[in-house]
Amino acid sequence: MTINERIKSIIANPEDIDMSYEQAASAEKMIYIAYWIGREAAAREVSDAYNRHLSAQHERAAQCRYNRMAAAVVGPESYIYSADYSQEMTATFGGDPADI
Repeated sequence: MTINERIKSIIANPEDIDMSYEQAASAEKMIYIAYWIGREAAAREVSDAYNRHLSAQHERAAQCRYNRMAAAVVGPESYIYSADYSQEMTATFGGDPADI
């Protein structure tokens, strides 16, 4: 089994992981949590960058001579949101003990 296959297996079967706080995290739990922490960090980074990009587009559209047409081209969206943006997994499990 490759590393990629093992990670996908862990992510696909979270019910096989002991997620309790009482004991140190297993390697599987750390891989699972690291996967979600990575997703959450990426969601926040991409959403923030795209939101800045959308804001700049709206500002440029407002400055155009044909600002209503430019605004229609840009569209009404002022942000993009991903459910991972909230970083719930990081907040919930990021402080659990790890023993490696």
